[in-house]
Amino acid sequence: TINLPFTFPFYGTNYTQVTLDTNGIVYPGVRTAYAFANQVLPNSVSGSPAALIAGFWDDLFVNSLAEFRFHSIDATTFVVLYDNVKAFSSSNRITFQIVFRADGQIAVQYQDNQFTRSYTIGLQNPARTLGPQVAYSDSGSGTIQGLQLPVGTGINRAISFYPPANFVTGF
Repeated sequence: TINLPFTFPFYGTNYTQVTLDTNGIVYPGVRTAYAFANQVLPNSVSGSPAALIAGFWDDLFVNSLAEFRFHSIDATTFVVLYDNVKAFSSSNRITFQIVFRADGQIAVQYQDNQFTRSYTIGLQNPARTLGPQVAYSDSGSGTIQGLQLPVGTGINRAISFYPPANFVTGF
C-alpha cells in the first residue's frame, strides 16, 4: 500500500492510499487480498475484488526483463508503470501505465502489446455494482467483449476515465 501525494476521489469516496498489484490492477485504499485471474466487470461474485482500476488485468509476471514501479510526478499526478511485464502462462508482454490525477481522472496509457486475449480493462466501484468495462477477453472460452488493443510496438493508445461532472442547468 502506497500513500498518494493527494486525496483521490473514486466513486464517492476519497482515498489517500492505493494498493498496487503486479497483475495490472490498482486498488483504491488498503487491500490485502489479490486476484490474478481477470473477470468481467462489474462482478458481484463473492470473493471478487471490490473497488479497482484494471489497467490490464491478467495473471502478469514481473521477471528480470520487466519493471513494476510507481512515482509521484508532482503534487497532483501519480503514475504506476508496468514495463515489459509478461503473462504468467505465455511469453506475451505489455508495457502500460496508470496515471492518477488529483481531480479523479485516471488515464491508462499503452505503449507495447503482444496480448491478443485474456485481459480486462475497466473500473469497478466498492459495491461491485458499477463500473465501465472497456475490454474483457478470456482465452479459455474465446469470449471477447469491447475494445481489443492493437498488437505491436509503439501502439500509443490511451483510455481516460473522468469522475462524474455536475450537469449544467439554468439555460
